[in-house]
Amino acid sequence: MRKFIRRIILLAALLCCLLPAAALAAAPTTYLNGLPRAMDAVFVDGHMLLSAPDCKNMFGVKVNYFAKGSVYKEDKIRIDARDGKSYVMYPGSTAVICDDSVYGQLPCAPLVKNGKAYVPLRFFADIFYITVGYTKADNAVRLYAPEFVIQDGVLLLYRGADKNVDLHELNIDTLGPEVFWLKGVYGIVWPQNLTKIDFGAFYGCDFTRLKLPDTLTEIGDWAFCECRQLEYIEIPASVAVIGEQAFSSEDELILSRRYAYAPYTDKLVVGCYAGSAAERFAIERGMNYKLLD
Repeated sequence: MRKFIRRIILLAALLCCLLPAAALAAAPTTYLNGLPRAMDAVFVDGHMLLSAPDCKNMFGVKVNYFAKGSVYKEDKIRIDARDGKSYVMYPGSTAVICDDSVYGQLPCAPLVKNGKAYVPLRFFADIFYITVGYTKADNAVRLYAPEFVIQDGVLLLYRGADKNVDLHELNIDTLGPEVFWLKGVYGIVWPQNLTKIDFGAFYGCDFTRLKLPDTLTEIGDWAFCECRQLEYIEIPASVAVIGEQAFSSEDELILSRRYAYAPYTDKLVVGCYAGSAAERFAIERGMNYKLLD
């Protein structure tokens, strides 16, 4: 019996010698914003690839995987960015396609494992404002994904879970395109110097009443589109430009046929000043409005 055990030990030692060092090394400990975080990841030649579900849960990034079949001739991975662009990748290829041309090259190819797509983490660092670092001393991957991404006064991305958002102390003059898209925000403290609410910034949010700040001058297309709970919005006289489908009134919503049962125009009341752009907007579209003193 002892001879048998010795043989087992010797065989295990021999296998350890034959296996490459990378296979024996422990997977790195991962941290997100300073806190340990379990991640569904695989490692290829020293590169970390993150699963599609984790990309969404951690970074708010939507990763779509389309399996090869009757519709698609080969496996396909598509990542939708907040700038309206889509980035396409194919397992086994390092090329990233955007607008039908090669956007760049990945450090390693994405892959599909057990029906899930895995994408190199470095890609997200470049596109979605994520800082990635690795320290060999403690074998740790550290990720920093800020709650608010602000560049040149524009709020580009909100990753927070809070539905009552306080922007008062942030240096922001523009709420960027789709920044709170379908985030379910129902309350907000405005930035002190806000001048523009861009395309689809609050699409699908849950406000019931809103008073826009006196610093505001422009409301973009679809800014409050599909805010179905919105009953009253007060617009200051400083607003000179209001985009199309800004408030999802039934008669102006592009997708009105899908939501024919939802009379947005009858529900929403616009608080505005006489002679203002908001008053003209409401009159032209047959919306209910209330003149302010």
